[in-house]
Amino acid sequence: KYLPVTLPSRSGVFSIPLPYSLEVGKWYRWHLILDCNSPDSFYDDSVLFIRGLLKRVELPKFKYELDTKNSQQKLMTVYAENGIWYDALNQAAKLRCSNPQNATFAEAWSRLLKAVELEEIAQESLICRE
Repeated sequence: KYLPVTLPSRSGVFSIPLPYSLEVGKWYRWHLILDCNSPDSFYDDSVLFIRGLLKRVELPKFKYELDTKNSQQKLMTVYAENGIWYDALNQAAKLRCSNPQNATFAEAWSRLLKAVELEEIAQESLICRE
């Protein structure tokens, strides 16, 4: 399924919302293609292509841990420890957006990205959506 994405007006790290209709237990393949020039440049070096896999897991497996975690930072940690990468990253971004000057949130963001060898992204501007 093709989902158009509206890009922010400035460069940085931003989220792309996924539909909630993903089936539990099913693997999904995603592709993101960015054409930095014109519609005619598809086979050109100005095109960025990246892809990945995601699987929606049933929440009850982690429900007890999630219910007992009373802070957003602990929630991020539970997601990360259980390999729920997209939600862990999303939670870390929410924390940074809610308080951009908080050194603890900035460190959590950096550690999470470093854990998956994306530490250079941690220094990029985070674009917060409302």
